[in-house]
Amino acid sequence: MSGIALTGLRAENPLAFLAALGALSLADEANDTTVRMGWQDTDGTWTPFLLGDGLETADAIVQAITYAHHQRKLDEELGWAKDIMKLTRLELRELLIARAPDSGAACLLAACVAELPLRRDERSVPYTPFRLIPRVGRARFLDVALRESRAGIDHIYACLFKPWVYAKRTQSLCWDPATRVPARALMAESPTHAGTRGVPGALLLAIRGLTCFPLLTTRRGAKPPGVIDRDRFVWPIWGEPLELPLVQMLLSMRWLHRLDVDNERQRRQATRQLSAHGIIARFSAPRVRRGQDSEAFGWGVPTAIVADGE
Repeated sequence: MSGIALTGLRAENPLAFLAALGALSLADEANDTTVRMGWQDTDGTWTPFLLGDGLETADAIVQAITYAHHQRKLDEELGWAKDIMKLTRLELRELLIARAPDSGAACLLAACVAELPLRRDERSVPYTPFRLIPRVGRARFLDVALRESRAGIDHIYACLFKPWVYAKRTQSLCWDPATRVPARALMAESPTHAGTRGVPGALLLAIRGLTCFPLLTTRRGAKPPGVIDRDRFVWPIWGEPLELPLVQMLLSMRWLHRLDVDNERQRRQATRQLSAHGIIARFSAPRVRRGQDSEAFGWGVPTAIVADGE
């Protein structure tokens, strides 16, 4: 079985990678048998592909994702607070108690507040490091995520299988570098009137993709390993198709962050470890400052994983 390539997604785009994780998660949830995902070289980049019984066509994949999405309780997943920074520890405790431990709602809640430990001297909980939009005004992380998750379901096919087309009044939560406007002085209209631009359906999948990051409990608390360094987002690309638990294991590998150290011995050890687990490339996207209170992910820069002797 060769699998179905998700030709609309590209490995160097942080939003597209998160969307690929979300597609795997939702397709797996809808399927009675195991669904696997791998990445293949396409025109100089990598695109993901899905394998699974009953997922032999693009339409079948979209139907599976649509079915799983309609089973979700989005108000429980995303409607629990207007803004993560206003969530108190007591409110978090009550929200966790009200959710089944293994539910999608509980997983997403954990993903949103797991960057730092809950310290005893703080009444509010920390927020996800993926929250890059401004922390003032109308730009509310959860409100945007809930709105796009409701509105994007009719655009899944185009998001996964067509070249991305950007629409006005569609958010990307600053995860997509293609939405950046570097030369605002040259715009034909005022930036304040330009509104947001994004790919319909992409954020729906990417929000679900957040739940794929396993939480690592350390002496300093629980955190998603994909964003250990707040200055960048790091993610792996693997060749052979893997099921979701194995993908989560790859996302948690500390070796992903050892490829840039000065110590050559540690770099070689990291390369050997990553290669032994089937990782063929690692991407690193910087967090780019866009203003006084706004950041965005830049394009992912690849590092090929080639073990000694290959």
